This record gives sequence, structure tokens and C-alpha cells, in this order.
Amino acid sequence: MRRSLIQSHFGKVASAAVLALPAIAMAADEAGKKGTVIPGIKQGVPMMVATFLVFGIVFFLLWKFAWPPIVKGLEERDRKILEGLKASKRALAEADAMKERYESQLTEARSEAQRILAETKARQAEFTAELRSKADAELSRMREKAQKDIDAARRVAVNELYAEAARLATLMATKILEREVSEQDQARLVEQALSEFESSRRASNN
Repeated sequence: MRRSLIQSHFGKVASAAVLALPAIAMAADEAGKKGTVIPGIKQGVPMMVATFLVFGIVFFLLWKFAWPPIVKGLEERDRKILEGLKASKRALAEADAMKERYESQLTEARSEAQRILAETKARQAEFTAELRSKADAELSRMREKAQKDIDAARRVAVNELYAEAARLATLMATKILEREVSEQDQARLVEQALSEFESSRRASNN
């Protein structure tokens, strides 16, 4: 639309120039009739007047019709430039705000990660302590069981040893006394030997 308006204005200017051409042509024709290339002052006055008239018309048309659209276009361009600057400032402010939000979220994420890491370490320490306590308890139980087994095995071995010793002692006594010892006597001797052994063992433990 602006282009058509400018074309219309320039069309008017061209029309005015065309209207002024006859005067210029007449002046040139008169100069040609005089046989001189450069017209004199008298012949040049109409041409000068026509030239000023054309210049005035062109200047007026430009000032009236061409200059306002140009000024308007410049103002429109300035307005767009200002709007662009304002949009750039808004975008920069939004980018700064987004950066602050990102940094804040990053800080919160780091704090959360540190908290989770601390909780994980604490749980790991608790789990390790629990495992160690269970292992110690199991080891104590195994030690007690082993000690009981050892004591039982030792008692069995001692009983067997004393039984064998009593049997040998009985056999030797029988041969010495030339008589047999009854089973009751043998059992009594075994019990007596075991009793003496238990008494000596308790005395050694104390």
C-alpha cells in the first residue's frame, strides 16, 4: 500500500513535470529560432521561471506527499527497533530469572544429594554394626558349643581312661591277692577314681 502511495505521488510529480515541459520546449524553440545555443537573458527568463516553477512543484509535492510516508516509515522503524530492544531486555531478564531458578534448583539438588549420601553412610554403618554384632554373637555361640563339646569329649576320655586304669588296677590287685574282684567292687573302684579325679580337677581350676 505504501509503495502504491509513493508511486501515486511520483506520478503526480511526473505529471507536473510533463505540464512544465511545454514552457521549457517553447523557450528552447525560441532559442533555436534565434540560432543560438545559449539563450540570452530575455530568452532565458521563461526557462528559468519554468525551472523554478517545476522545482517548486516538485519540492511541494515531495514535502506534501513523499516526505510524510518517509518520516512515518522512519518512525515505524524506530518504533520497531525500540520494541526489539524492549523484547531483548525482557528476554534477557527472563534468561537471568531462569538462570537464578536453575542455580537454586541445582543448589537444592546438591543439598538433597548430600543428605541422601549422609543417610546412606549412616545406614551402611548401622548395617555393618548389626552384621558385626551378629557375627560376634554367632562366634560366641560357636565358641561355647565348641567348649562344651571339648569338655564333654574330655570327660568321656577321662572316664574311659579311669575305667581302663581301674580295670588294670583291679586285674593287678586280683593277681596280687589271688582272688577275683566282683563287678560291684570294680564299679565302686571306678566311681571312687572318678570322684577323686573330679575333686583334683576342681582344685586345679580354682
